[in-house]
Amino acid sequence: MTTTENKKIVLRFLNEFIQQGNIDVTKQIVGDSFKNHTAPDNFPNDITGLIKFAQIMHEGFSNFEIEITEMIAENNSVAVRRNLHALHSKNILGHKATGKEITIQGLEIFHLNGGKITDYWSRNDKNIMQALEEIEKTLG
Repeated sequence: MTTTENKKIVLRFLNEFIQQGNIDVTKQIVGDSFKNHTAPDNFPNDITGLIKFAQIMHEGFSNFEIEITEMIAENNSVAVRRNLHALHSKNILGHKATGKEITIQGLEIFHLNGGKITDYWSRNDKNIMQALEEIEKTLG
């Protein structure tokens, strides 16, 4: 696969899976040996853990927007710098809906093989709980 094709696959992952919550797309673009190298301790590091995370996010948030600020590809790797915006519209993880927007800045690295994502790393400036706590502080 070319770097351009790999970028398109990563864009599908971010837009269709993370932003839209379309779990079925993972069957097309995520490899069977997928490993999330930065999964939280209480989540499986395979695709089931990532699906669980996306489901939790979509249970408590709406109006997802992924703003890609930079995407770089070389060989079978794609790196993305992005901002995730979402509206805290429903109760989640013991936090009542606030109607406020969260923004999480992050850097993600994807390795691909044969047109499928096989490895994933992610670093964010805050996690969901930290974003929710920031909102609650502003509400007093």
